[in-house]
Amino acid sequence: MPFGLSNSPSVFQSFINDIFRNMLNQCLVVYIDDILIYSDTMEEYVQQVHTVLQRLINHQLYTKAEKCEFHQSSVSFLGYIISPEGVELDEGEEGSGSPGLASTFYTEGTSKVPGVRHLLQEIHQEFQFSRRTAHGHDKRRKQQIMVVNRRSPGIQHVKESFHHRSHPDPHLPFVVKVDASNTGIGAILSQRQWFFSVQSEADEKEVNAAGWGTASQSTVAFSWYPQNALDMNPYTCTHTQIYETNPWWKLDLLKVFSVNRVAITNRPDCCSERINGAEIRVGNVSSDVFSNPICAVISSIPAGASYSYSCNMMEGRYVFVVIPGSYKVLTLCEVKVYVVYPANLAIGRSPTQSSTYPSWIAEHAIDFNPGFFSQPSLACSSTNTQTNPWWRLDLGNTYRVSKVVVTNRRDCCPEQINGAEIHIGNSLDNNGNNNPVCAVISSIPAGVSYTYACNNMDGRYVNLIIPGNSRVLTLCEVEVYGEGPCLKQTFVKLKLKSSSSLSDAAVRARLLTQLESVLAGRGISNVTLRWSQLPEQEVMRKEAGPAQCAQRRK
Repeated sequence: MPFGLSNSPSVFQSFINDIFRNMLNQCLVVYIDDILIYSDTMEEYVQQVHTVLQRLINHQLYTKAEKCEFHQSSVSFLGYIISPEGVELDEGEEGSGSPGLASTFYTEGTSKVPGVRHLLQEIHQEFQFSRRTAHGHDKRRKQQIMVVNRRSPGIQHVKESFHHRSHPDPHLPFVVKVDASNTGIGAILSQRQWFFSVQSEADEKEVNAAGWGTASQSTVAFSWYPQNALDMNPYTCTHTQIYETNPWWKLDLLKVFSVNRVAITNRPDCCSERINGAEIRVGNVSSDVFSNPICAVISSIPAGASYSYSCNMMEGRYVFVVIPGSYKVLTLCEVKVYVVYPANLAIGRSPTQSSTYPSWIAEHAIDFNPGFFSQPSLACSSTNTQTNPWWRLDLGNTYRVSKVVVTNRRDCCPEQINGAEIHIGNSLDNNGNNNPVCAVISSIPAGVSYTYACNNMDGRYVNLIIPGNSRVLTLCEVEVYGEGPCLKQTFVKLKLKSSSSLSDAAVRARLLTQLESVLAGRGISNVTLRWSQLPEQEVMRKEAGPAQCAQRRK
């Protein structure tokens, strides 16, 4: 490619696009001279690589072997590392000129471009930079160059925030943010996806459930909307009207949770003292903030800092942040509400179901995501339309189950779950659906969780089944509570016929292994067999019978 000539990159890009027109965005992405080939299977990959190389040769274009990478599960492309798990910044590419986290911004005539000037003012608030003026080849025009300090706290925060991003989900809506001027336009295409942090603490699970709910506030100023506190971005904030009385922000979790703690991030740019004296309240009264009990009072939070406040397992559906008094302003840049699932036996278990509607896998029913505001296919399980659809959870051992909590889908079709039966037991006959019945679900409203008492039924398997033809079983969350495991010790007396000597320890160990294998084949696993006493050997001898001689009669 002839560098230095006007429009040469765009002409070359157009040339490359013509060569690979029918492959673009199917198995190939090309940016000028960077080619990325992606495939679902190794067979497809080998064929696609062969096709790409052959087309390059046909157009007298050649690759440099030492700059090529083949058969990679992750690859550096245009300043990012792309893998099946998502996208990360390529720290090794920083400063190499690849698109990524830019270190230099070039603008022209910012005093006449309000849109760009507004962006730069925001950048000035977030980052520390130096400024100088340079002259280009055209002496009549000046170009302003802003050099951002890569080690500034703002840049480091952006890098840490971007450290890993998942691939976009084509089923979720996209958000386009645009800023324009007389000479240019810039846009960001993004997608709101919830990330759930799960921390293990004894037999409990702590989950940030803020993203599952809906946010509102007393008033809105400057388009700083209440949901900005839930977007996982500490640089987008909420804001009430200037100087109102008792300004508040409310999160509706849509069901009652045990709130363990609340974490709040203060605004980083100014006015950090405005949050002083704010109260965090947790309860079930939506219409009156002050009728809900106080979890904590915020004395102060430094600018841009995040403080966590313990609520000691307060029960409530609503979480309020309110500043009592007159002439107050409430701004929140991030709110996380950590709820606890105490001793949920479903955690880390292995579910299965009779059939799977594409992407509605059985594991989604125990993933801590009830699917209130994410695509249901990413949060709920579902079978195909079939006869007697079922879903089963293997607890790994026998537990004494006290209750089962089932959350229905919120988007549509809540009546599909009507008539579902909850079975608990130790048998895998009929896929576990012959076990005793804990409860029958008459109905569950959309997006609601109902609790069913099982009165300490013993069982390893928890099944949900809908009897009947042309039925669909969809579950957005299943929680199982109880005690256990219920380990029992049983003595079994065996009489064995063996040609090997049971006085040999290796023979005894091999025999127990064979017995465990037979039990596992019948659905009884996690069983430990051992000899309570050494086997007594009884030698059986056959007595010799009278000799029989065949005589041939003459």
